[in-house]
Amino acid sequence: MNGARRTTAMFAIVLGVLIAATGAFVTLFLLERSAAAEVGGQVTVAEQELGDARDRLAHNRSTVDELADGEQALTGTNDALRACADPTKASIDAVKAGDDKALSDAIDQMLLHCGR
Repeated sequence: MNGARRTTAMFAIVLGVLIAATGAFVTLFLLERSAAAEVGGQVTVAEQELGDARDRLAHNRSTVDELADGEQALTGTNDALRACADPTKASIDAVKAGDDKALSDAIDQMLLHCGR
């Protein structure tokens, strides 16, 4: 009978070790599942922030395009005003010098470039 008790005790010890190992594995599984859920939440937040950043980038690109169009329009206006300013200055210089021919030429250029 001594051998049967010894075998029963060994089985009890092995069963205890297996139950403890099962408990440890269940605990580790639950901890990892919790950590995975936390990481999943962080990924969701990061994806949302990335989407927001993409939206801001698209808005900024649109603004840059609008500003470039505005710059081009202003450059055209500036060029037109300069084309008008040069003959206007020439007409003032011609009046100061009393040069009727230069004044006439300057007025012709003013009419051509400055509009009516």
